Amino acid sequence: MISFHHIIVLASIADCQQLLDFERESQENCLGRIPETKGTITFSTSVAKLGSRSLRWESGTTGKSRLRYTRPRSARIRGSELSRGGVKMWIYKETPSPGRSMQVRFRDTARSNQVGSFNIELGFKGWRGIWVSYRECKRYSHSLNSPAAIYRVDFVLSHHDIIYIDMLDFVGRMSFQSRDKIVPPFTRFGSRYDSGKVWQQSYRWSRRAPTALPETVVASKSLSLTHIESRLKNWYCDERETTYDLSGEAKKRWNKLVSSIDAAYLEYDRLVFRTLDSGKTVIVGPPLFCRGCKRGTREYSSKDPTRKFSFVQMRIMLPLAIEFYLKSRAKEISRTVTEETPELSSTNKVDVDRAIERILKYSTPNSVGGRFVDYSKKKKFREYLESLKKPYTEDQVRKILNDENKNRLERIIKLLDYIEDQGWANGSAIGSLDHEMNRGGAGYTHTLFLLKDVLQGNTKYRPRLLNLINTSKWYNDFGEVYQSTFEYNGTTADRMITIMLFRLMIVLIMPAKSDMEKKERQRDMDALKRWMDNALSINKAFGGVIKPDYTGFHHKTFYASAYAPHAYHTAAQVQYLLEGTEFALSDESKRNLLEALETMRLVAVKYSTPNSVGGRIVDYSKKILVNILPAYAYISVSHPSGPLASTPAKAVSVPAVKNVGMFLRLYQPADEFVKKYLEDGTVNRGKSYMNSLGSLKIMSIIPQSPRQTDSSVGWYKRKNIPTFLTAGTVTSLAGVDASGPDG
Repeated sequence: MISFHHIIVLASIADCQQLLDFERESQENCLGRIPETKGTITFSTSVAKLGSRSLRWESGTTGKSRLRYTRPRSARIRGSELSRGGVKMWIYKETPSPGRSMQVRFRDTARSNQVGSFNIELGFKGWRGIWVSYRECKRYSHSLNSPAAIYRVDFVLSHHDIIYIDMLDFVGRMSFQSRDKIVPPFTRFGSRYDSGKVWQQSYRWSRRAPTALPETVVASKSLSLTHIESRLKNWYCDERETTYDLSGEAKKRWNKLVSSIDAAYLEYDRLVFRTLDSGKTVIVGPPLFCRGCKRGTREYSSKDPTRKFSFVQMRIMLPLAIEFYLKSRAKEISRTVTEETPELSSTNKVDVDRAIERILKYSTPNSVGGRFVDYSKKKKFREYLESLKKPYTEDQVRKILNDENKNRLERIIKLLDYIEDQGWANGSAIGSLDHEMNRGGAGYTHTLFLLKDVLQGNTKYRPRLLNLINTSKWYNDFGEVYQSTFEYNGTTADRMITIMLFRLMIVLIMPAKSDMEKKERQRDMDALKRWMDNALSINKAFGGVIKPDYTGFHHKTFYASAYAPHAYHTAAQVQYLLEGTEFALSDESKRNLLEALETMRLVAVKYSTPNSVGGRIVDYSKKILVNILPAYAYISVSHPSGPLASTPAKAVSVPAVKNVGMFLRLYQPADEFVKKYLEDGTVNRGKSYMNSLGSLKIMSIIPQSPRQTDSSVGWYKRKNIPTFLTAGTVTSLAGVDASGPDG
């Protein structure tokens, strides 16, 4: 007969062989101190990665302290679990311990010796995700051979420290783990991921020494960077225009963007906030996880309390950053003051309410006319107005707008603090970086650029800005650009879509006040420009994107429905931003990109590419060329030779165009699919943010811009139809206009 005591013991054993999330009381006995007189073990409710509790271990003040976890006899790790599995955990530090580490040791029950071990560097603050396979950290080449079985795990500290541990999990299969500055690469038996695994190279590139600084600051290069930055700002929205000026397609695109901003406020209010003893309010949840983690959703869920990092970066942070940037521009504020002061002074309550809603935007799920209105803030706003005497002055309204923009900025700063505390920090791999920049990289990097002026202009934010730059360099593998000789020609489609632009934004974010800062910025831009030219070079093998026949490869085959066209879109945007400056892409790079886009247009039947060249994404109805329409506009923008103007134009500028025929043929605003694209300003959750108000402006200007003659006349006479096309595809091209890039 099984006694109640035995039931309790069995339940405790079962709990100790599962995921240790420390939510169950029975898991309190799964770990112990060695020796028992050193340190303390408690269960904290103030810090938890998931749920409401974590294990808090405070080590002894002298000598070695061990936190010991013993597996139940029936759950010892052996066989395939030992050869393929590993450990996953999250650890938290309230304060960094520079130069200190914690060792994790795995003990073999059969041989009574150590199977393997690894060190965790403790010089960080916040959460860190750790994934380590047993194969990586094994002690000897034969350590995992049968009859080896792990029955005990020791966490060892040789100094006094406080460590929080949560979600300690021993998994039967481990893959895509990323090494970082917390758990650096193992060298005993070589890395599991060679240089071909581009998503696993962040640590390696972070160790690459920068190229030499220039001896002097080159004034023309500094001016070039100023022009590039100005073009990017105008790409978000023409600096001459306010949101009151928008009409037609631009107004509809703005309305779609506002919908994304509304949704971002809704999700922001759903986050978990906590007020600290200091009175400061911070975001503490929901818990965030990597793309490759089992936990975390990319959309709101009332059933699942966990989210991906990209959920916050793309769905909340980026829309709010775009709103802050557009609404805090001096011209936007002045126009708002002019438009709304009379409305606020009106005796008609409806007019006043509408003006308040336009100013405050929308912040809670209470829907009024499709907009989200924060009634508490609206009430506070109205009370402030009632404390003043009508008619209100423009200075009073201006103060209200400036205060609201401070609130907008504070929200974004809170979001940056939140994701950093959750693990998104310099040197952190959050467990796995596999394809992570495809999910949240755009949201994070665009946000930093949109905040750069206010962060650089306020001394209290300057240290934070430098930290954000270093974090962005880490996740964008910036050290790759410092190579003297590149490992291979080209880059991957995913990296061209994402980090090609993100790395440029990082350089533009870098401060440039002192001569040293200017030299560092120019050094990085010189190196980046070299990398960009290499990324756009021809790769004759299976790597890279652009092939000798100008088809675009991904997964070792031509992808005309995805990947390659999106990569060309980003590359074309970069060409537009750099053209006419000291950092313009090389003639060879521009020619390769032009030919690649020409090939896409030739292969497509107007906007759609054939299923035969769609790879795994077979969808003729996608009309992929509609979605990359701006690419054909960007490559047609031309700048006159000679020095740049001493001051960049505060507007979208298209001095002249060439190779414009392809764009003019595709740019048909009356087409229902083109019209839908032009009117869509939604901030999507994909790899990039491309449908800005400024990009729409560029496309609208090009048809009226002066043309430059170009040597590519007669393009169709020298263009070979790529050999991959099937007979059916060639037949489908029979009725396609074969005019060249100039029409």
